[in-house]
Amino acid sequence: MPAPNNPDVVKVALIFSRDVRKFVNTFHCYHTGGWTSSDMLALALRFRDWWTTYYSVRVPSEIRLVEEQVRLLDPDNPLAVDHPEPSGIPGQLGQFAEAGNVTLALGKRTAYAGRRYRGRIFVPGLGETDVTATDVIDSAATIAFSAAMQALLDSLTTASTPLVIFHKDDNLFSTVTAFVVDALVDSQRRRLAGRGS
Repeated sequence: MPAPNNPDVVKVALIFSRDVRKFVNTFHCYHTGGWTSSDMLALALRFRDWWTTYYSVRVPSEIRLVEEQVRLLDPDNPLAVDHPEPSGIPGQLGQFAEAGNVTLALGKRTAYAGRRYRGRIFVPGLGETDVTATDVIDSAATIAFSAAMQALLDSLTTASTPLVIFHKDDNLFSTVTAFVVDALVDSQRRRLAGRGS
């Protein structure tokens, strides 16, 4: 398959660490007229600030944001911005973390139906008391994650860099209009080489 190719779209990767493990949340954003390196750095900092203000409040301190990476999806102009956080920015939740595989899916939705028009990220770690005996997260955590994702959508829309679902087959995209928090606990797993991320 050819390399992704849309000079108006960037891929943003938030890299988290927990002991020796790495976790990645991946997003795509659109900007009319393309991107410059300074635009991409501003976007990286916007995601960093969102983590600090909204996302990290429901993530235990064992998990740290260690880097924001932004890549332009243009093979003829493959701009890249890496913004490391030297000490890492820890989660703020005052709970012990669940086992490393325990996670929660946050679903991205567009105005269209079908798998092609949706995506998801996984929370890099959940607090022990946020997970109930029936393997769902409690209502306070559900509300907090919903508010965090809405804050991200609002922030990116205000900056004219909306969140999108990128379609690799035709290099087009669909704008994300909402997030869905699936309160049922999920399990992250390590992927085999060549089997995705």
